[in-house]
Amino acid sequence: MRSLLRSFRFALRGILFCICNERNMRIHLVVAVYVFTLSHFFPLSNVEYAVLIISIVMVIAAEIINTAIEEFVDISSPSFDPLARIAKDTAAGAVFVTAAGAVGVALCIFWKPEGFCSIGRYFTENPSMLIVAGVFTVLALIFIFAGPNRMRTVVKTNRKPNEHKK
Repeated sequence: MRSLLRSFRFALRGILFCICNERNMRIHLVVAVYVFTLSHFFPLSNVEYAVLIISIVMVIAAEIINTAIEEFVDISSPSFDPLARIAKDTAAGAVFVTAAGAVGVALCIFWKPEGFCSIGRYFTENPSMLIVAGVFTVLALIFIFAGPNRMRTVVKTNRKPNEHKK
């Protein structure tokens, strides 16, 4: 049981590393929150929600795998190597393909005018919620571009904070 809990802790540490160090991971998380929040305005079935969840999980998992590959390549090839570049580029390409597929899924699921009308009605009837949405958007942008500074102390690495740049 103890080893199982340790493995969960290691996995969580890897996820936190990605959140703290990968801007694209933070973008994926913010988009996921927006998708789930706005999905409540659309008449979605359980199957459609399941497809959304699978799509989001696949994008996030691809980003985590991409980060692992990039970190491994950086350790294995500290100086420029064309094969290292190919490994990193193809891993990033996998994330791009997965994200593009998720956008396709979202277009198929959310292409319902009644959902957009529902969003419009909600903000017309509750104009103060526009302020809440604006504050959330500003916080989301700070999260994406500045990163969760406090979380960096949780994830212990041997790297200097600004050493990891894409």
